[in-house]
Amino acid sequence: MTIFFSAKSFKLSALLFLLVFHLSCSGQDITSSIKIDGTRTSIPFILHDNRIFLKTVIGKKTFHFILDTGGGVVLDTDAADSLQLPKIRQGDIAGTGENPVPLYRTFVDTINMGGLQILNKDAMVISLKEIKNGLQLDFLDGIVGYEVFQRFITEINFADSIVTFIEKETFHIPDSYYAIPFRLLNNRIPVIKVNIDGTEAEFIVDTGDRSNLTLFSKFSDENDFRNRYTLSDTIMTGYGLGGSINGQQLKIRIVKLHEALTLLDVIARIPTTRSGAFNRTDSIKGSAGNGLLKNFNRIIFDYFNKKLYI
Repeated sequence: MTIFFSAKSFKLSALLFLLVFHLSCSGQDITSSIKIDGTRTSIPFILHDNRIFLKTVIGKKTFHFILDTGGGVVLDTDAADSLQLPKIRQGDIAGTGENPVPLYRTFVDTINMGGLQILNKDAMVISLKEIKNGLQLDFLDGIVGYEVFQRFITEINFADSIVTFIEKETFHIPDSYYAIPFRLLNNRIPVIKVNIDGTEAEFIVDTGDRSNLTLFSKFSDENDFRNRYTLSDTIMTGYGLGGSINGQQLKIRIVKLHEALTLLDVIARIPTTRSGAFNRTDSIKGSAGNGLLKNFNRIIFDYFNKKLYI
C-alpha cells in the first residue's frame, strides 16, 4: 500500500496516520466513573491480528481487552465466570456474523488498565470464544470502547505500541497533523467521508476491525463493484460476533480520506454474508479498520471537537 499526503490542508510536515464486530447495545451509558492518573496516561498495547489489546486487571486476574471505537464495555462469558460475576440475561445481540448470540449484563467494581480505571461499571457479557477460536487468537477476554473515547482525547501511537488518554482541558491541537472532521454514529463511532476510486461515501472508523476497508454489500451492489473489479474467490476474511465473515477481496486503486490523504492499491473486502452488521441499509457504506490505520504512526481521536488528527 502506498500513501500520499495531499498538499491541500497540510500544515507543516506529514508525520502521521481502525469491525470484526460492532456492538451497539442501547442500554449502556457513561454514568460510571472513568478516570486516569493525572491529566494524561500512556499504556502499552499489543497489536495482535490487527487489533489493539490492552492488559486489563479485574480483581486479581489479568485479561486482555480490545480497544474498539464501536464497542461498549464487554466481558467474555468465560472471564465473567472466572470472576464469579452474576449474569442477567438480556436477550440476543447481532454482530457482523449472521447469527445472533446471547447477551447478558453484569456489574464490575473496578477495571484497571494501567493508568486508566473504570469503576462501578454495568457491563455486557457475551461469549467471544467463537471469535477467539475461529481466528486462533492468543487472547480475547473483553472489549473497552466508546465510553473511554467519549471521556478522553485518545491517541493511538502505532509506531511505539502505546495508547495515551488525555484530559480534554490539557489537550493542544498538534500543528503538524491533518485534521479530518467526523460525525458520530449513535453518539459512539466516528464516521468520515472516504472516496473509493471516485465514489464518495461515509465509512465508520472502527478500531475493532482487523481489515483495511470493508465495502458493505448494498454499497458494492449499487456501484457495481463486483463487476468493476477483479475479485478473489470467496474466502473467510474474518470472524465476528455471530460467525465467520466470508467475502471476496479486491484492490482499490485510489482511496482518499476526506481529500486529505491518498492511499494507493488498498486491499478491500466485500462480505458475502446476507445478514448482520455489514448489510446495513442506512448512509454508512463501509468500515475503515486497523489494517488501514496502522500504516500511520499516530492517530488522535477527539470526540469533543469531532476531529481525527493524523
